[in-house]
Amino acid sequence: RKMAALFRGLLAPMASLSAAALTRSFTSMATAPAAAPLQTLVWQPFRELKVRASVKKLCEDCQFVHRKKRLYVICKKKPRHKQRQG
Repeated sequence: RKMAALFRGLLAPMASLSAAALTRSFTSMATAPAAAPLQTLVWQPFRELKVRASVKKLCEDCQFVHRKKRLYVICKKKPRHKQRQG
């Protein structure tokens, strides 16, 4: 009984459509090009560090730091300003 009620609820909006409208929608679906396979969307954190040939301060809060023979720019107020030279 529950399944029958569920199907009635799903089919009720389609009952108001005319046969021509249903035919058009189904034929357009059949003739439409096949969609590309769905790719699984996985959230990946974006890289918060720009790698550049020459780094510079982008705001007054940016600081130069030397670590492991590399030059970095760090910024605590705007993390998008982080950079690495090389």
